[in-house]
Amino acid sequence: MKVAELPVMLIFEGIHRSVHDVAAFVDDTGVADFARIAPATMSLGELTAVADAAVFVGSEGLPTAALATAMSAGAPIVAADTPEGRDWLADGVNALLVAPDVPRHIARAFLRLIEDRSLAQRLGEQARASAARSFDKRKILRHWRKLHDELRAAVS
Repeated sequence: MKVAELPVMLIFEGIHRSVHDVAAFVDDTGVADFARIAPATMSLGELTAVADAAVFVGSEGLPTAALATAMSAGAPIVAADTPEGRDWLADGVNALLVAPDVPRHIARAFLRLIEDRSLAQRLGEQARASAARSFDKRKILRHWRKLHDELRAAVS
């Protein structure tokens, strides 16, 4: 299947200066009629329901709630390769990690997902499995209880 035959929706976290650079790169590659950058007015739930990939590219930090939502939805993820990002994501395992704020690398990773749908599917499945392990409510509750107990003991 040719890239131009695949309709694709991009999710970007918030308004980021790289969004415009990536959009220009996608346009330059000749797939602009088939790739759409989701409008900032859409809710996170709406975005994950229609997106073919989630893109978290800023160097200023990873939006954990948005990342958890995208991972839980099984979206293939392109994310900035930052220490914080590596807490949740592994390159080639449950995401494609790229240099932050480098539009050409971001766009190439996204195009790789478009061209290799089996890779995109595998990354999405692994992201969903990782989210189930990392964002399990019982695990989070145990973590918060432990922190609460430690703080209480420190104050007493």
